[in-house]
Amino acid sequence: MRIFLICALLTTICFSQTLLLNTYDSSGYLFTDDFKMTFKAEIPKNLKYRGVVKEFYIPPRIDVEYIPLPKTKFFITDSGLTLGTSSTDVIVPEEVFEKLIELFSSSQSISIIIDSYPIEVYADYFILLEEIDQKRLNEFLPHFVKYDPFMVSKPGKYPINVSKSQIDYVLTKYPGFGGAIIPVFTSTPMQKIDWIINGVHVDSPCAVFSTGSHTIEANFQNTHHVFEVKIDEQEWQENVRTAELGSYLPKGYISLSGFHMQKFDFPGTVTFVKIEPCKIELLKTTVLDTTPPQISNSITERGSNLFEINIKTIDKSSYNVQVYIDDQKIELTKGLISLSEGKHVLIVMARDNFGNRSYAVENIFNKKLPPEGIIAEKNEFVTEIGGFWFSSPYLKWWIGKGNSVKVRVNGESYSIEAR
Repeated sequence: MRIFLICALLTTICFSQTLLLNTYDSSGYLFTDDFKMTFKAEIPKNLKYRGVVKEFYIPPRIDVEYIPLPKTKFFITDSGLTLGTSSTDVIVPEEVFEKLIELFSSSQSISIIIDSYPIEVYADYFILLEEIDQKRLNEFLPHFVKYDPFMVSKPGKYPINVSKSQIDYVLTKYPGFGGAIIPVFTSTPMQKIDWIINGVHVDSPCAVFSTGSHTIEANFQNTHHVFEVKIDEQEWQENVRTAELGSYLPKGYISLSGFHMQKFDFPGTVTFVKIEPCKIELLKTTVLDTTPPQISNSITERGSNLFEINIKTIDKSSYNVQVYIDDQKIELTKGLISLSEGKHVLIVMARDNFGNRSYAVENIFNKKLPPEGIIAEKNEFVTEIGGFWFSSPYLKWWIGKGNSVKVRVNGESYSIEAR
């Protein structure tokens, strides 16, 4: 009868040695207290394991024909995973295997970690190739480099020897609200600060505080800063007012509606705030338009019974204009109109969206003079004949048969025709 031996040396833990296997590039590392071995291993790509070596198998010196026993030595972990130089779950080089036997025989505990670590380590830097969790970073990187775990946040290239970061602090205060202490790093990378506000540790990128007195401590890279801050309470005051469209905002107020304004250019309700050392004033302003539209008329005679009108209306809001000639509404504010002889009345009415109204009334004279005659006054008056202007106390005219001319005397238009 043939027998076999399993050397089940349950180790008394004196020292813990680590065998780290990287399935990302099939690299292996054996770390002990005084040396490190680097090698290539054969590892299943999807294998993940964390445990310890429990047993060491030594094949028997005699054969048992009816029991097929392994012919080589190998290690067995606590989960049944096998490790050796051939025909095992994980295959390592002969020199690594012999070193493991030496450690195991000296009653040293051997930890095995198998996972994917997409990290390349060089003399001055390391490269994180793919996103991995903090646990795997802590398993792998400390064996090769000293690093700050807060420095590694995403795939990229990271320097190994990082100079000490320089930092300044900016204190901001908002009376009646509170304030904040904001760290400003003058060199990269940004690192975490341990904030203590009134004796309580706060996990935050900056220190934020309310009104009152506070003691704030900042611990960063073996430096300690203490800030004594005080924010006074403020009196609140809310006022309501109305303002005319086009008027100006009182000095010292800023808009809470997102509009930067100095003048009220549109109607509506807007809230403003004025911050003083001991008081905050809210000003709710309703902007109204109480000014009626401005109307200006221009009337020019362009020919026999033909006049050009140009009506201009100005207002700060939308408006509607209606035009009447001799009580007849016309759909025209600029253009030519034909008027019969005599006096005519032009009426313009404008109304804006706030109900403000304005009116303009103008007389239009279309008169005929005889083919010859004279006008004499005590004072000089202005006459326009054919585009030429004359100033005289009298006007005398005569035109030949079949001719006609337009004359404007002191603002009144006349036609002179000889038939």
